Amino acid sequence: MDKEMIASKLKKRRKELNLSQKRLSDLSGISQSTISGIEGNRNLKIPGADTLFQLAEVLEVDFEYFFNPSVESRLCTKEDKYLDQDKVIDIIPFFSNESAFLNYYQNDTRSEEYRCVSNHLNITLAMKIEDDTMYPFFLKDDSVFISKDQFVTNKEIGLYVYESKCYIRQYFELKDRVLLRPFNPNFPDMVLKDDEEKKLIKIGKAVFFARILENNRSFERLLNFHLLNL
Repeated sequence: MDKEMIASKLKKRRKELNLSQKRLSDLSGISQSTISGIEGNRNLKIPGADTLFQLAEVLEVDFEYFFNPSVESRLCTKEDKYLDQDKVIDIIPFFSNESAFLNYYQNDTRSEEYRCVSNHLNITLAMKIEDDTMYPFFLKDDSVFISKDQFVTNKEIGLYVYESKCYIRQYFELKDRVLLRPFNPNFPDMVLKDDEEKKLIKIGKAVFFARILENNRSFERLLNFHLLNL
C-alpha cells in the first residue's frame, strides 16, 4: 500500500475543495496533526482505515480513491455517500464461530453469512473472535479479516488449522520449532516441532480487524477498522 499516493491524493482533494487542514479536521473529527502527518508522509504506518473512511466522507470520494491511481475524485450524492458498491466492495464469506469455518474448510459448505469490504485489500474471508486468547489486541466478538493471497511471515498474525481446530495467533518461526502465540498470557503458546509443524495449515494473513461500535446503523460506520502491518 503506497503511503505517498495516500498523501498526494489527500492533499490534492483537500485543495480541490478549498479546505484548510484545520477545516478538514473540524469536519472529519481527525486531528490536524494527523492530517498534516499523512500529507507530509511523516507517519511510520499507513493511516488506519477508520481514519480514511472519515476523511473520504468529508472529501466526497470513494474509499478506493486513496489506493487506486486510476480512481479520481467525484462528487457523491447523499444517497450513495462515498461507498460505490459496484466498484469498491466485495462479497466475502463471514463465519460467526470457529466451528462454522472448519465446516466450510473441511466439507466445502457455504458460509453462514456475508459481509462487504473494500476490494483493494484482497480479503478472502472473515471470522469472529470467540474468546480472549488475543486480548488485549483483539477482543471477543471482534471480526478478523483474512487474505489467502498474503503469506504469513514471522511475528505476523494469521489464521491456521491444526488437527481439526482453527487458531488465530501470532506466528514465530524459530530455528528448531514454530510457535503460535496468543497475546493473552493466560493462554499457553502452541509449540510445534518437526512432524507437528508439517501438519500446520496456514490459511492466510490477518489484514485487519473490525470492532462493532454501539448505536450505529449504517455499514460504513458500524465497524471500526484497524489495519494490521500493511
